[in-house]
Amino acid sequence: MKCVKSVLLIAVFALLDSPISWAAEGPTGDTAQGGADKGTIGRPVRIISIGKCNKSPEEMAELVDREAATGADLIVLPEMWPKSKKPVTLEDAPITTLAAVAKKHQIYIISPILRKEEGTAYNSAVVLDRQGKVLGVYDKLFPVLADPPEVKDRGEQVRPGADAYVFEADFGRIGMAICFDAQFPEVWHRLAHNGAQLVLFSGISSGGQTLGAYAMLHHYYIVCCTNSGECQVYDITGDKLLHERKGISRITLDMDRRILHTNDFYNKWPVPGQKLDRLLKENPGVVIDKKMPREEWYVLKATQPDVDVPALIRKYDMQTLQTFLRKQREQGATKRGFQFTRQGPPANVAK
Repeated sequence: MKCVKSVLLIAVFALLDSPISWAAEGPTGDTAQGGADKGTIGRPVRIISIGKCNKSPEEMAELVDREAATGADLIVLPEMWPKSKKPVTLEDAPITTLAAVAKKHQIYIISPILRKEEGTAYNSAVVLDRQGKVLGVYDKLFPVLADPPEVKDRGEQVRPGADAYVFEADFGRIGMAICFDAQFPEVWHRLAHNGAQLVLFSGISSGGQTLGAYAMLHHYYIVCCTNSGECQVYDITGDKLLHERKGISRITLDMDRRILHTNDFYNKWPVPGQKLDRLLKENPGVVIDKKMPREEWYVLKATQPDVDVPALIRKYDMQTLQTFLRKQREQGATKRGFQFTRQGPPANVAK
C-alpha cells in the first residue's frame, strides 16, 4: 500500500509540472472514427494479450492467426518477443509475417521488437493497422542503461526514444509503454498529454500496482502483456478489471465511457444539475456507471445500442473531467501570471 501511495504522490507532482495545452480527448474532438458496428452498445474493443512467448516469426504468426480467428480488434505481444535477440528492421520477418495476419483478420497488432535503424538499436513497439500497414512505432523512453556508464556489457545499450507517441486507431487513440517505463511517471503523463485513451504495456514483468495508479490519474485504460504470461488490465478509474497468469488473456473494453467531475460548475450552469439531469432523463440508454464520491467523479456509459456518450456530452454542452482539469490549469496559469511547464516536445499525435 505504501508503494502505491508513493507512486501516486510522484505522479501528482509530475502533473503539477504539466503543460497546459493538451491533445483532444478523441480522434475528432472526443469522437472515435469507426470501430463499432451499428447496433452495438458503446464502443467495444476486443483485446487479446499473448504473453509468455519465445517464438520464431513463423511460430508467432501461426499463434496470432489462431487467436485472431476467435474474434479480436487488437492483439498485443510482449517485449522483444522474437526468439532471436538480433536487431531487425520493419522489413524483416517479425513484422512482415504479422502484417499478413493483421490484414487477413482486419485487426491491429502491437509487436514489440529490438529494432535497428541506420545503425542504431531501439527497444520498440510497432503498431500494425487493420490493413497490415505500419501505423507507427514507439521507442522505449527509458531503456535500462549501464550503471555505471563505463560498464559497457550491462544494460540494453539501446537509444532512448523521443516521445510517448499516440496513434489514431478507428476506435480511439492508443499509446504504448515498455517495461522499465513503468518506473517513470513522466512517460505516463506524456501519454495523457498526447491524448491516449488506451495504453498497451509490454514488458518482462507487469509493472504491478503502479499501472493502476497511472490509469486512475490519467483516465485511460491500460492493458499489459508480459513475457512471464501475466496480464493486468486497469479501468479508466484505476480499478483492476483483470489479473491473470494464463499466457493468453482476453478482455473487451468500452471506449465510449467518460469520467466527469461532480463539482464541475460548467456542467451545472445555469441551473445546478440541469445538464446531467436532462441528459439522463432524455436518454434512457445512458446511465451513471460508477460513482466515486471521494474523488468527486462519476462515469457515464451507454446501455443501449447506437448511443454515443461522447456525442451526448457535447450535445448537452457538458465537459469531461479531462477538459475540466485542462481549463483549470489554463485559468490558474493566467491568474498567477505564469504556468508550470516541463521540457519536451509539444503534444505529439501521430497520423
